[in-house]
Amino acid sequence: MNNPCLNSEAFDRAAYNLASAMRDFNTGKFDESVRTFDRSVDRLAAVLGMQAENDQRKHLGQSMAYTNSDFTSA
Repeated sequence: MNNPCLNSEAFDRAAYNLASAMRDFNTGKFDESVRTFDRSVDRLAAVLGMQAENDQRKHLGQSMAYTNSDFTSA
């Protein structure tokens, strides 16, 4: 599955979390915001791996390993 919108949305969420962290730097929420950003980036990496696996399987003529619901729940 090659879905640039999904990639963009996940990255936008991660960037939003980072921007929020910068705004909250002086309020003591910075550590929490950094952890949230870290989780967002981890999810993005997982989704990109899932897309790569589906692309490889498509190239080999095999059925997809991940469905839309898998991507939604990632």
